[in-house]
Amino acid sequence: AEGAPQPVDRTFHQQFWGLQATFQNPSSMLNPDYFAKFEKVLAEVLNVFQAQPLRDGYSGSGLTPLAGDAEAYSVKYLTSSKLLHLQLRDPCFRRHFLLQCLILAHFLQRPPKADNAAKGELLEKVKAMEAQLWEVLGAMRPHGVEFTAAVKTIMRRENHWVEWKRETCPAFERHAKPEPKAAKKEEEKKEEETPAMRMERALAVKRARMQKAAAPAKKEVVYKVRLANPELDRLWNLSETNEAALSMEGRRHVHTPALREFFAPVLEEMDPENGFEEEYKRKNNKVYCWRAHRLVAKNNLQVFTKMVGTDYDLDSAMPLLFEELAKKSDEGAEKKPDALGTDEKEDKKEEEEKEKE
Repeated sequence: AEGAPQPVDRTFHQQFWGLQATFQNPSSMLNPDYFAKFEKVLAEVLNVFQAQPLRDGYSGSGLTPLAGDAEAYSVKYLTSSKLLHLQLRDPCFRRHFLLQCLILAHFLQRPPKADNAAKGELLEKVKAMEAQLWEVLGAMRPHGVEFTAAVKTIMRRENHWVEWKRETCPAFERHAKPEPKAAKKEEEKKEEETPAMRMERALAVKRARMQKAAAPAKKEVVYKVRLANPELDRLWNLSETNEAALSMEGRRHVHTPALREFFAPVLEEMDPENGFEEEYKRKNNKVYCWRAHRLVAKNNLQVFTKMVGTDYDLDSAMPLLFEELAKKSDEGAEKKPDALGTDEKEDKKEEEEKEKE
């Protein structure tokens, strides 16, 4: 009947399955005589493919539908001569065979070792065979064009893989950006350097590295107590314990200034000749005044009591702390009553003269 599978002879059966030995040892195809035998058998197989019509809708086994291609599957084909005429009508079976041939052609053109690749006339024959296989695979239904495109993509990726293996698997890196003009000029300068200049530059780099290695590493300060403020962290970690902070040993790093040293800026501001404006004087600085009260309390408790209990500012407290200022104040106070007494006498004389008139 028309469309029924045509029987195959025993010789074709042996030749067809005998090709599996070639697929297992692809390097044997580099022998021109062996390649000629393979090419002859492949031509006969393709002629049979053309003569045998494909069965639509199902694989030759009648088990797996091909129309939907819902799942990928793998099968092992039996090699019985009684099944071959049915297998030749199976699209899946034909694709398996054609893929084996394409992989073989790809190997002959791009083997892992470049020295084993087909060359010259043999290479031309391999390319012609590969083109014929692609044509047959693309014309096969269903989805022949899509299937062929997917296989070609896989082959291209395989080419990249082979090249990467040949180059001893280098690291994957992005291409470097073009060097700026300044870097290029630097490279040109290096090329123009004489051997002596290169030696001097190398020695300078070496000296810089040695100096860097010899420099003491900066130790990071680790505070036991942290208060979220750098100055408070430093203050609370000046000593190990509170007792040590109160002892002389714990306060050895704390400098307590003398009265004259601490109040020297205030004395300078009090001198009218220096021309300090009132708002910029230290007596208006609350932090400075607080420290001044602490220092005065430590040195002179009587003056501290007056400063706290009255409206004494720093300027008023200076004569109480320093004798020379106290003497100047006394001299000024003595002069003022004399002047006032003279004025009173003159006023009285004028009043008396007016009464007489």
